[in-house]
Amino acid sequence: MNKILILLLLSGCTTSYKHLSDPRIENDGYDLICGGVEVGERLTAAVDICQNVASNGGEFMFVEVQYNWSK
Repeated sequence: MNKILILLLLSGCTTSYKHLSDPRIENDGYDLICGGVEVGERLTAAVDICQNVASNGGEFMFVEVQYNWSK
């Protein structure tokens, strides 16, 4: 997984940091470092592969589709 993230960082693809947690539960969060691709202008679709760098580890896939009304 680390090799994939390094390749994505160097290839000009999208990278991001995401933190997911339930504020009602202490120390349950996920710190995700993600790399992926995004296509489109008015309608965009993004797919990221994420590595949880928090103590509980794990890998995740993140998919997002957005429509920008202002363009």
